Amino acid sequence: DGRRINIYANIQQSDEAFVAFESGAEGIGLLRSEFLFIGRKEYPTEEQQYEVYKKVIKSAKGKPVNIRTFDVGADKKAEFINIGQEENPALGMRGIRLSLMRQQEFITQLKAIMRAATCGDVSIMYPMVTSVLELETIAGCNRKAIEELDKEGASYKKVKQGVLLETPAAVMISHRMANMVDFFSIGTNDLEQYALATDRQGIVQRQYMDPEHEALISLVKIAVASAKAAKIDVSVCGE
Repeated sequence: DGRRINIYANIQQSDEAFVAFESGAEGIGLLRSEFLFIGRKEYPTEEQQYEVYKKVIKSAKGKPVNIRTFDVGADKKAEFINIGQEENPALGMRGIRLSLMRQQEFITQLKAIMRAATCGDVSIMYPMVTSVLELETIAGCNRKAIEELDKEGASYKKVKQGVLLETPAAVMISHRMANMVDFFSIGTNDLEQYALATDRQGIVQRQYMDPEHEALISLVKIAVASAKAAKIDVSVCGE
């Protein structure tokens, strides 16, 4: 229909960035930062994270890079993070919920990203946000990260802030969240799972997954309308 749609790549290892750009990607839509956390015995340091983010950002050569804060929990386990036994992990401690439970480690990640952002065009995306209060707490953590960087005399750059809309709850309050962030990304895989009450990991339940379900399309429409009203960008992330 004559509209231009930018195609970005999702990557989960820093080395994949080179392949993505060689293949024609116009940016990194989502860097899955949890690969830095999974398979380790402790949190990666600020310096370790900074070096990895810097490598990806430099390989982008000015193209956009969206870094998702660590989305551990549910089907993505980090051995050193003891979440405890959960009856329904997909509904439990994951994404931003876990980050806000461990705020100093979260602030460390924010500092590493802001330092690396001096090398290019960088944004941060927050996963599994379901309330305005969470966004307000995230903003507070960003202020704390900046205070620490200023105190340390570190070079850094403030980055665009975005939220992944992955639950019906997030979509239904997207008109409020749109005024608090710079962009939305609609996480269609989880949004489909939560909207249709079906396990995206389950083989039997896959028969109930329907990316063209009327309810799912309606949720996308609401999210886009909220973004348009606030004049912020919105993208789609997922299968």
